Amino acid sequence: VGNLRSDGSPAAPPAVYGDSPKGSSTQAPGRPRRFGQPPLPLHELAFQLRHDVRDSPGIDVDLVDGTHVFVVKIREGAVQKWNERHPDRCIKPNDRIAAVNGRSGDAGELVAELRMASEWDLLVHRPVEFECCIQRQVPHDLGARLTYAPGGTSLVLDDWGPGPIEEWNLNPGNAGRRFDVGDRIVEINGVRGEAKDILEATEHQGLLAMRVLKYCK
Repeated sequence: VGNLRSDGSPAAPPAVYGDSPKGSSTQAPGRPRRFGQPPLPLHELAFQLRHDVRDSPGIDVDLVDGTHVFVVKIREGAVQKWNERHPDRCIKPNDRIAAVNGRSGDAGELVAELRMASEWDLLVHRPVEFECCIQRQVPHDLGARLTYAPGGTSLVLDDWGPGPIEEWNLNPGNAGRRFDVGDRIVEINGVRGEAKDILEATEHQGLLAMRVLKYCK
């Protein structure tokens, strides 16, 4: 996890879990939690923040998806001061900063703009959390590639192929809760917190009860 109190980009490369989807042979079907679920109400918010250039952003961030600044934690700094002055328009942990002052598509550029500019025109994606229950055949994996930042709090879905995730998506009853690239898994079988602990909760488990963050595109 990077920290934008100082120089802030992640010091270690992302961890990667799971075989390449093309090489996966997992075929266990997904099991829907309920049928006929409506689409999730996804949110995109705009913020205009002006702050003292002496203040750091004051956020711990995860840049592992390469295109967004994922907010892990709010610390002392410009964002905390904004939140105190605007309790109805807070920036929150798990928010995803998609653009800063018109820049988008490269997490490194967004971080640079947050460090240098005294005024931020932000586009923020606020997630909706949904639940799903995935059944797999141990010891096969999910047929998906998951990545996470060292010290992060979520597993990012990078890609998938044949396997339980794909089967879940193909089930018509799950039309309102399908997985997308960039979704973040924040809990598996009751384990939440450190990403590596969430991943370890999958070991030797056939039934995986997940809580997933979904964002607008």
